[in-house]
Amino acid sequence: MKIGLVGEHPNDSDCIENLLSRNYDHEYLKLIREIRGSQLDEKNNSKLKRQIRIEYEWERPDLVIFIRDLDATKASEDYQQKLEFRKLYFAAFRSVVDGKALLLLNIYELEALLLADLDTFNNQLGTEVSIDIPPESLPEPKEWLQSASEMKYNSSMNPKLFSKLDLNRLKDNCDYFSRFIGKFESQTN
Repeated sequence: MKIGLVGEHPNDSDCIENLLSRNYDHEYLKLIREIRGSQLDEKNNSKLKRQIRIEYEWERPDLVIFIRDLDATKASEDYQQKLEFRKLYFAAFRSVVDGKALLLLNIYELEALLLADLDTFNNQLGTEVSIDIPPESLPEPKEWLQSASEMKYNSSMNPKLFSKLDLNRLKDNCDYFSRFIGKFESQTN
């Protein structure tokens, strides 16, 4: 099965490919490599939709995962507004790939998944970072990891770190990711 990946940043697609490929034997294709999150949110993104459609028709993935950050936690005042905005984005882009799409909406940002497996993070960086709250409730996880690790962590490390994360631990510790994996498995089996 071919799985297309559209991330807010090339590193995001690399991270999700590294994580999923360890656990699911599919072919992963990165679509629109040089994109940034703000480009996905532009009001007139017909050019980007056309680019995705061209790559989709050329590569013919069976499923396309759109990887987005919500940039909010449930406790954020603008949580509902941002959630609705991301749902509208997904609906618009889902139609471009004939509905063969799945949204991985990271609560706050992708680094929340690193918080869900701090044993691996600590083992890889030689740190002793810990939290006592659910990973998806921590705002600014990237900045928190940098500070808590005394700047040993940098987001450029993410692809390597994601290749080491324990999928079961992520599902156990991160509700939104567990729901995503359930949907992913139902669409790829």
